[in-house]
Amino acid sequence: MGIMAGPVGAVLAVAGGTIAGLCAGLAMHRDDTRRAARSRELDDIIGVTEGDLGAAPVSMPAQPDDTAAKAWMAEWLTPPPPVAG
Repeated sequence: MGIMAGPVGAVLAVAGGTIAGLCAGLAMHRDDTRRAARSRELDDIIGVTEGDLGAAPVSMPAQPDDTAAKAWMAEWLTPPPPVAG
């Protein structure tokens, strides 16, 4: 469009396009930087980069001859019955 207005219009069009592109590029860079920082923060919180991914410690009954331990093992370690369909 600036070429149709002559050399002055072409210079103004190039300058305007450069400024608009610079502003858009800076906004995109800022958003990418914020998103990357938040992702790193969340990764640290849930333990992706360090730690154990937030897994709770597993505690199995120490003495299987205890009645409570046997009940727990019967409930949680028995596989479900097959589904007939």
